[in-house]
Amino acid sequence: MIIAISGLTGSGKSTIGEKIAQKLKIKHVSMTHKKFVPAGTDLLKFTKGAKPSFEKSFDSEIIREARKEDCVVTTWLGPWLLKDATVKVWLHASLDTRIKRKIKELGGKPLRHVKKYVIEKDDTNRKRYKRIYKIDLDNRRVFDIDINTDRLTINQAADLIIALARIKSIKK
Repeated sequence: MIIAISGLTGSGKSTIGEKIAQKLKIKHVSMTHKKFVPAGTDLLKFTKGAKPSFEKSFDSEIIREARKEDCVVTTWLGPWLLKDATVKVWLHASLDTRIKRKIKELGGKPLRHVKKYVIEKDDTNRKRYKRIYKIDLDNRRVFDIDINTDRLTINQAADLIIALARIKSIKK
């Protein structure tokens, strides 16, 4: 079973993915660029400058990890790259909610700074994935379900995704 979850910055990918992994007792594959960024380097700046060869190598590692065992994959491109995933989930939330979530993660930086960061990160990723993979993040036809994380708790969203994964697993 592979549950592939995507969504824009702050939509809940990692948080909900971790909850699903805990509930199902499966691996959580959640690789980010953060581990490659040298100390003191801005993550967004690093991402913008990353070469396509680095990105493809990074994404290949995610695919390799996902193929090893049952897992939840919480990356921007997981649902597109893992074509045979059991369930492909898009998470969305309002910009205000996503900003509030990121404020906590970014250590309480000012609202205007976090808003700029979220919008710029989303825009950068949209352009980057279009250029490198010809993937349009706004084309959601690959997804089995689109969940508004503004309206559900972490547990409710996780339980909904688990239920869909179990139903789809039976069909296979």
